Amino acid sequence: MKIKIKALHFMRHISKLFVIHPFTTILCLLAISYFGATILIMIFEKVQLTQAATLIMPAFLGELGNVETNSFITKISILTALLISVAFLAVITAKITTIFIEFCLKGGSILKKVRFSNHIIICGWNFQGEKIVNDLLNNGSMRHREVVVLANSSKRPSKNEHADFVMGDPTQDEALIRAGVKNADSVIVLTDLTKQANEADAEALMIVLAVESINQNVHTSIYLHKSA
Repeated sequence: MKIKIKALHFMRHISKLFVIHPFTTILCLLAISYFGATILIMIFEKVQLTQAATLIMPAFLGELGNVETNSFITKISILTALLISVAFLAVITAKITTIFIEFCLKGGSILKKVRFSNHIIICGWNFQGEKIVNDLLNNGSMRHREVVVLANSSKRPSKNEHADFVMGDPTQDEALIRAGVKNADSVIVLTDLTKQANEADAEALMIVLAVESINQNVHTSIYLHKSA
């Protein structure tokens, strides 16, 4: 009874891992299966680990070949290695395809963290953002200065490929730090025009306070709904 309970607990744990980390879980299961097949060959062929690995490796590389053995278990193990090889390639291909599709849907690269210094950060986004990015990047005095857009968006807001994009909420210190606010030269805060004027301006002011609490030397500009 205890063994059955432990088995059920193990299966539930595996199912949770599969939901949270499907790619890693599948690769681990394939690796365990491959190692298990190698151990079976060691046992039934009565050979060392290196010899068993030599017998099973060609199958994993996609070449079944002729295996001189009378053991049915060994033949099944080698066939299993071939199937694991096919599954491994399928999983890797699917992962690469998923990354590529997400990259295209998001409109390009999204950085998790920047390592720039003396760069310009644009916090938030509205219709003014594209013009500001283009003006900054085309300005002769700022041509060699990086421009980072920090916005709470799943897609790149700017069409300009020379502007870097960090996805995150500009009101949060963690997102500002990932955008490199500690080493930034300037920060431009754009109000969210999809919100009410008072709410958008209050949020923009919160961003300014968050920025200056991290870096008091940064030059901050803010565009408000209401200037008065």
